[in-house]
Amino acid sequence: MSAPTDRGPAAGRYERRDDRPAGYGEPRRDEPRYGEPRRDEPRYDRRDEPRRDEPRRDDARRDEPRYDRREKLVGEKVYGLHAALAAMRARPRAILQIMHSPALRPVLEEAMAPLVAKGVAVRVLSVDSLDRLCESTHHEGVLLLVTPTAPMGADAVAETLVRTKGFALVLDRVQNPHNIGAILRSSAFFGIDTVLFEAPEGQRVLTPAAVRIAEGGAEHIAIARCPSLPDALARLRRKGVVIVGTDRSADRHLFDQPLAGPCALVLGNERDGLRPDVRAQCDALVSIAGTTRVDSLNVSVAAGILLAAAAHARMNKR
Repeated sequence: MSAPTDRGPAAGRYERRDDRPAGYGEPRRDEPRYGEPRRDEPRYDRRDEPRRDEPRRDDARRDEPRYDRREKLVGEKVYGLHAALAAMRARPRAILQIMHSPALRPVLEEAMAPLVAKGVAVRVLSVDSLDRLCESTHHEGVLLLVTPTAPMGADAVAETLVRTKGFALVLDRVQNPHNIGAILRSSAFFGIDTVLFEAPEGQRVLTPAAVRIAEGGAEHIAIARCPSLPDALARLRRKGVVIVGTDRSADRHLFDQPLAGPCALVLGNERDGLRPDVRAQCDALVSIAGTTRVDSLNVSVAAGILLAAAAHARMNKR
């Protein structure tokens, strides 16, 4: 057997087992064996996993209250923080039930106290449960069930306007709840008495979304409904109410038109404006002056300008 070369015993075979350095052929102590976890990783233990009949440890909602999906809700829904607070203060006798998330209790406690004293039921529900009940995620943590308020008719609107020398807003085919909610908010701000809609008998005039977007303004406006808007405007005219409609092609500008109560201001939808039979019932048609850069205004913005002009005219009459 030849002697090892100058490259050293590690480069070739050793003559005897005793010639091998200590630890030769064994795994390094700092390296894990095959199938073993690394020393800096936690060892997986299947016993740490929850059973199928147990809630997971990271499920933070397992203890939150839930509602019965089969439960039938009685009353109209009002959700949104400012809408709910306004309803509790404006018509406390109409409140049937209050449902809110745990986090909103301190905000609602003062407004709820007199209602709770009179026996109104209060339920604390999870946000998920409120989502399902409201069919919306925009409830802001509170839902009321209220007794519906019957809308006024056209004759009652005419009598109110003649008695108060006030203003009413009439909407022709304006259906977007965001626009309706914004219009109701502006109407309350500028002191409009009534908003008149065309809707079939028995159909709810305002959706919960429109009431929420009104931010409490819906509680300060008398809502009126009629099956035929042209017929309702004809009734108002016979009672002495002046009908002023908006039309982008009208020659007279809004600020050139004298406004005085009793008066009904009529707005059409953004695409088609007023219907011909509605336009025919108007005593005057006005336009809102602007540039030609865009074709028209959003109907809620146009309503705000119209209502501001009416409020200005009413203040100057005093």
